[in-house]
Amino acid sequence: MKNVCAIVLAAGKGTRMQSSKPKVLSTINHQPILALTLKIFKKLNLEKILIVIGYKSDLVKKTLGDSWNFVQQKDLLGTGHAVLVALPALPTNCQTVVVINGDDSCFYKASTLTKIIYNHLKSAAKMTIMATVSKNAAISGRVVRDSSGKMIGIKTGQDGNEVVCGIYLFNRKWLETRLPKVKKALSGEILLTSLISVALEEGSLNEVKLTDPNQWRSINTKKELLAARRLWQKLHI
Repeated sequence: MKNVCAIVLAAGKGTRMQSSKPKVLSTINHQPILALTLKIFKKLNLEKILIVIGYKSDLVKKTLGDSWNFVQQKDLLGTGHAVLVALPALPTNCQTVVVINGDDSCFYKASTLTKIIYNHLKSAAKMTIMATVSKNAAISGRVVRDSSGKMIGIKTGQDGNEVVCGIYLFNRKWLETRLPKVKKALSGEILLTSLISVALEEGSLNEVKLTDPNQWRSINTKKELLAARRLWQKLHI
């Protein structure tokens, strides 16, 4: 994985979880879901892994330990803003950036992540996303396709079962030039998913299908967390 780095998004509070602790510290199999995700990424031998922290950052750092590289997002202004904060901390030789959510990625297999990285590199695309069919996602980005099946965008809501998984791969130079130009959402946040439309317009989006939906789980509520715990037990018997 030469010249490939990762940014793990772990700054949010996770309001819908209705917990005082950061959502990424919610546990599955008695382990923080963020720690489970990092175990997978450690197997990939990337150039560097940066963890963007914000809400109760001291608690996240204490839980994970000192062996990780942290970047502080002081103002929680969205996933895109988190990436903007982290980009300057990446090594100069890092040409490919993998951005992943720290709260819904602990079910991935290392082999799956390896395949999507090599797929991205082989495609020469500026941005690669992964989509899957999932019925457990409450508000995740839904894939919108035209009559021919071609992806034309994403939307938020309940309509549609095909969702964008929380992993994105970028050509670093493209990311550094496009992300600062993204318009803020009505909430004032800079959303990383806004780059999907940019890549589509430029014809530089690569799409990968996750055929095993059990490798991605939306974990935004206590109900979804409970379902994820049950799935973990089922898969690891």
